[in-house]
Amino acid sequence: MEEWKEHFMRLLGGVEGRVVRGERRGEREKEEEKEISRTEIREIIGKLKDGKAVGGDGIPNEVWKYGGEEIEE
Repeated sequence: MEEWKEHFMRLLGGVEGRVVRGERRGEREKEEEKEISRTEIREIIGKLKDGKAVGGDGIPNEVWKYGGEEIEE
């Protein structure tokens, strides 16, 4: 197992020692989070294309587009 670790450390250039300067990961993401408005949701839903494959949620785009206000909630 140690051989694999050494192999990938050489391959990736010693990733363990790399640090993002000036920021801790996660702190910046929390600061940038904001509430998503209904208007933004409606705009994005309006841009969805019909006839596309379902996503990870298993819900077709048409349900989102034509489901009405009940779906938005």
